Amino acid sequence: MKRLNFINNQPLAVKLTAACLTTSIISLIIAMIALNIYDKNTYKSLLRDEVSLLASVISNRSVESVLFNDKQSALNNLNPLSYRSSIIGACIYRVNTPPQPATSTLASYPNDKIFCPSTQPKAIKIIEPSHGRFIDFIHPIKADKEIIGYLYVKTSLSELSTRTQQSFKVFLVIIIVASFIALWLSKIISFKLISPLRDLGLTARKVAQVDDYSLRAKKINDDEIGGVVDSFNHMLNVIEHEHDRLRESEEKFRLISASSKVGIFQLNPQGECTFANEEMSYITGLPITQILKESWLSVVEPEDRAALKAQFNTMMSTHIPININCSINGIEKKWISGHVGVLRGNSDEILGYLGSINDVTEIRQAQTQLEHMAFYDTLTGLANRRLFRNRLEHVLNNLSRSKHSLGLILLDLDHFKEINDSMGHDAGDRLLTIISERLQQCVRSSDTVARLGGDEFAIILPIVHDSIVISTIAEKIIEAIHRPIQLQENEFRISASLGIAMAPDDSSQAEELIKQADMALYKAKDTGRNNYQFFTDDINQKLVTHLDLVRDLRLAISNEEFHLVFQPQLCLNSYKLTGFEALIRWTCPKRGFVPPDQFINTAEDTGLIIPIGRLVISKACEQLKSLIQEQLVADNVVMTVNISAKQFQDESLISHIKDELQRNNIPAHQFEIELTESILMENIDEVIIKLKQIQQLGILISIDDFGTGYSSLGYLKQLPVNIIKVDRSFVSDIPESKDDMEITAAVIAMAHKLNYLVVAEGVETQEQLNFLRSCKCNYGQGYLFSKPLASQDLLAFCKNYSATSISQQYS
Repeated sequence: MKRLNFINNQPLAVKLTAACLTTSIISLIIAMIALNIYDKNTYKSLLRDEVSLLASVISNRSVESVLFNDKQSALNNLNPLSYRSSIIGACIYRVNTPPQPATSTLASYPNDKIFCPSTQPKAIKIIEPSHGRFIDFIHPIKADKEIIGYLYVKTSLSELSTRTQQSFKVFLVIIIVASFIALWLSKIISFKLISPLRDLGLTARKVAQVDDYSLRAKKINDDEIGGVVDSFNHMLNVIEHEHDRLRESEEKFRLISASSKVGIFQLNPQGECTFANEEMSYITGLPITQILKESWLSVVEPEDRAALKAQFNTMMSTHIPININCSINGIEKKWISGHVGVLRGNSDEILGYLGSINDVTEIRQAQTQLEHMAFYDTLTGLANRRLFRNRLEHVLNNLSRSKHSLGLILLDLDHFKEINDSMGHDAGDRLLTIISERLQQCVRSSDTVARLGGDEFAIILPIVHDSIVISTIAEKIIEAIHRPIQLQENEFRISASLGIAMAPDDSSQAEELIKQADMALYKAKDTGRNNYQFFTDDINQKLVTHLDLVRDLRLAISNEEFHLVFQPQLCLNSYKLTGFEALIRWTCPKRGFVPPDQFINTAEDTGLIIPIGRLVISKACEQLKSLIQEQLVADNVVMTVNISAKQFQDESLISHIKDELQRNNIPAHQFEIELTESILMENIDEVIIKLKQIQQLGILISIDDFGTGYSSLGYLKQLPVNIIKVDRSFVSDIPESKDDMEITAAVIAMAHKLNYLVVAEGVETQEQLNFLRSCKCNYGQGYLFSKPLASQDLLAFCKNYSATSISQQYS
């Protein structure tokens, strides 16, 4: 057992060397033994063959000697045996005839008969005694196939023994030399084999000594040891990654602890403080040494200290984290907030507690300010929407116990957005501040003025006797707001629209009362702005009608209830067909046919004109594509689509038109957008930029209802416009109205001077056509030529249209 432990405790290199040497020696010994046995057997076999052959020769030569009993001749036949050192004796026996003995010795070698057996041979055989020192050969001597005698030859194996001894010496030398060679080779091999393991061990010891997990063992071979090296290096990678993470985490904790504005402390499982950072000292006003020696809870206000200690005791008994909220009285009184968590080991054992505290004094102070901001507008200092709603509900709840009424005024500044956009937000904020001050001057101390957002204000009048009091205040507000205002060294006047609702006459519910005041405000805006309106049932009915129309419009969009009709446009000179104006029509399942003037404005106000306008563009392009494919129109015929103000402001308008033209394979010069003067005069600079983008695509641009607005010719010259359309209101009274004729002629002449083409709308009589032709108006459309046509009717119109026949008809 001790020997086994001794071997097991030897270095691996010694074990490998010993194993290789032992294996080599044993292998050599076995090889030598096998070789000796093989040599011995080979020697004996050769000896047998050689002596048998020699015996056969001598037997043949001794036939006559035996027949004639010639001893000398027989002896001479045995003499050649002397050349074989292994033959130590030989005898020739003669078979006698009775009564003589059966056999007699005729000759022997050497001359004495010492080697001749006393028992005469009677058979042919080779005798090899068990001790293996000699081999006897007996060979018959025959004459005419009759045995007349025997030859006995005795051989010695002493030469084999000598040879074996010599071989053993040689083998011994070989074994010794081979052992040294094997020892040398085994050391080299073991060194080669152990080298990777030695490097692996050295790397492992170095990693352990210097704590450097970036070291790696060198992989020498791609064998099992190489696999161990790979596994070891992978293990180092994992350890290094975890070590780096731990070190990074510790470094982060150190940096966070050192630079954090949060006080950090650590407790051992017994609740004793073992660590505190500088911020902990700063917040509590205690030195770190004192915090570690004593509990920092000593600076907690007495009214909070007992409860906080109870929290810590509960945490250490239940191991459940706690939150800290208390005041401390160190150098100065502070409010702190914090958290203490439980530190656990891998086996879930309690390692201690880690806590943090934060000075929330400023937060507590800011909280008061935030509470104020939660109920008051930061810009004007007025009550905000939340406080307004609370006060309104409070006053309404108390209203049932009094005999007074409540007045609610909702106020919206007229055209505030234009001032804000043109002069900037700072000027807009200044304007709102001034308006807020004026509103407060117009009401009583018991009233509430609130800013609901943007330029929307609300006023609660909690104690009023009748509507006359409210009207007086409303007029006072309108007058105050309309007084001149100085902004950026410029004097401005602004107006306001007011909507008024009263409780309990109109409603005693806050939500309902606000809605009613909002309806009245909408009515004030609808009646020209700069006025006030009281809520009435008529206003309510109009709002219900409006909401009902909006709902039906949404359904019409989703149910695809809209369709287009197309009114042809003709060249008034050649009467060739030059284009079509796409006009939208709505057939509602509930309302029936709805004229455009009854829903377009509502669609514009609600933004529904955007999807409706996209539908018009798509269907108009599809119709023109159909006419082109049927080869019913020329390649210069133009499809005109009306674009509303809200559509024109849509950022996706240009891309949508471009996509539809590409989808329907329509050239841009065969598409025209038609805009009103009012659109073009709003934000003229932005309008020009967008129109130029559209014109760069090759799309035509026309101004609709020209002459009905207030457009400036100076602005008109800047606009990238192709066509001017004369409004039907000027054409319809020709020739009865001389003024309209002069205006129309002037518009056509001016447009031609500006290189614009002119389209006259509403051409219904031959007299109107003749007048327009005399003014050299380019194009015309109206019932004289064709009413607006549905898609199928338009196809028929184009198929049957003939400029020649039209020319003959109206010339």
